[in-house]
Amino acid sequence: MANNRGFLKNLIYYIQYLLIRFFEILFMGLPEKTRFKIGEFFAVLTFKVVKEVRNITILNLKLAFPEKTNEEIKKLGIESVKTMSRAFFVNMWLDKYLENDDNFKIVDEELLNEIIKNGPAVFGAMHFGNMEAPVKLASRMPIVTVAKDRTNPYINDLVIKNRTRFNIVLLQKSKTTSRALIKYAKEGMNPILLTDHRDSNGTDITFFGEKTTAPTGVASIALKYKRPFYLMYCVLNKENITEVHIKKIEKSEDENLSFKENVQRTVQNMFNEMEVVMREYPEQWMWSYDRWKLNSKYKKGLLSKEMNDFVKNF
Repeated sequence: MANNRGFLKNLIYYIQYLLIRFFEILFMGLPEKTRFKIGEFFAVLTFKVVKEVRNITILNLKLAFPEKTNEEIKKLGIESVKTMSRAFFVNMWLDKYLENDDNFKIVDEELLNEIIKNGPAVFGAMHFGNMEAPVKLASRMPIVTVAKDRTNPYINDLVIKNRTRFNIVLLQKSKTTSRALIKYAKEGMNPILLTDHRDSNGTDITFFGEKTTAPTGVASIALKYKRPFYLMYCVLNKENITEVHIKKIEKSEDENLSFKENVQRTVQNMFNEMEVVMREYPEQWMWSYDRWKLNSKYKKGLLSKEMNDFVKNF
């Protein structure tokens, strides 16, 4: 019986994979601008139809921008899901997109050249704009990164294949990931890790005035191995051009503090800088992720009356 269930699940996964490949072939026959527009259409439809996505988005935006009106929050929410959708869809032809140098602009070229010259360094990245685009930098410096497995193994293999064609070292998240990441970092590679997500095993921080947790991996490597530490984020503008920004993060290296305390302060410094970036480009971040568990609290009736009424009357 268990074998039958396993066979059926595997068959469903394979059918999903075939449907995606079929859709991809049809999709790639369209002009690039049309592909982006289709992505935006489905994003707006999802925001309007899927209550969970809409509630998470507006609650996060209300936390970050309490001064904004409902109409302003709605507009920001829609622009955000449109950006994320364009970033997701471009993965289908990311190699071709990045082959065109006109699609990829380094805003801080002098800083990047300095980093490459003096390297290696460590980079924290964000679920922001065209977040997969930094793989193009693998032609200029050795990169190692980490990806979470997809449930569907066929789709997971496809994603890995698409990413590793850029000559990066891609580690799949597992119990041995940290050791492998440190190994590659010690060998001179540049870790670039998405690090704006919640991590219950991480460190306590304050993010947009709300207490939460954050991963410590990149900060720990930067401190332990005396590496320069940077925030890298990619704005996907209205013309579908990726603008890569790099900002140096101040590391806490206070001899009177423990290593753990210095890591916590360094992570907090990074998130303070993230706040600045997100306020400048609020339409670029993935607000549809329940970062502060606000939607979870809303469903349990644990939010303040003000936030509760805000969702109900939105």
